[in-house]
Amino acid sequence: MKRQLLNTVDQDTLSYCIDDYFSRRQYETTSMSKAAPGSSLSTLVDIVHRCISPDLEYKSGNFYKHSHPYLPHTDYRAAQDNTINVVFPLSYTGQQASLVVFDQLWYADSVTWCLSGPVHEFSINTGVPGNPCDYGVVGLTDHPVDELFYKKYLTNHPAECFFGMSGHAFPFEPGSMIIFDNRMVHCTSAFTGVKLGISLRFRDNGAVII
Repeated sequence: MKRQLLNTVDQDTLSYCIDDYFSRRQYETTSMSKAAPGSSLSTLVDIVHRCISPDLEYKSGNFYKHSHPYLPHTDYRAAQDNTINVVFPLSYTGQQASLVVFDQLWYADSVTWCLSGPVHEFSINTGVPGNPCDYGVVGLTDHPVDELFYKKYLTNHPAECFFGMSGHAFPFEPGSMIIFDNRMVHCTSAFTGVKLGISLRFRDNGAVII
């Protein structure tokens, strides 16, 4: 399950969320400049309930702002049972990025694959060496990532890092929201510039989400 709904957040709401983010005196991390949802939360949860399902139960979330693509990772935490991500793109400068959501799933608690680079420490996710195909990721293909898909979205890492992966790329379009199962491996496409968004995580409570 992964899809994007366009034109779900009006400009006034986008501006309010952006102002809410920049009103903070400090941020949780340097590289990702995360912050709690704050006063924007209730408005965005209302949009989720109206546009997706009223049965979704908010569990956690954060603003994030960064200029380097996120590595492949998942967001599921068993203690919260938060299987649904809803990402709201708020703004970007430079090249428009995409959120790449792969078809492959990791059912254990959230990890970040550090690919061919050094293993990083994260405040929540467990950083691990190597690629998703080196682990028990479910749904791997038996062939390299599609060449055209790789060249369009993933050239910031060697193609072999994505062996066995397939998926879809959603443009980071302010005013839209991107919904997906957060056990699906996902990452940011190659891009230049700075992007600001907010990611909310929900328990599905049996909600029917197509």
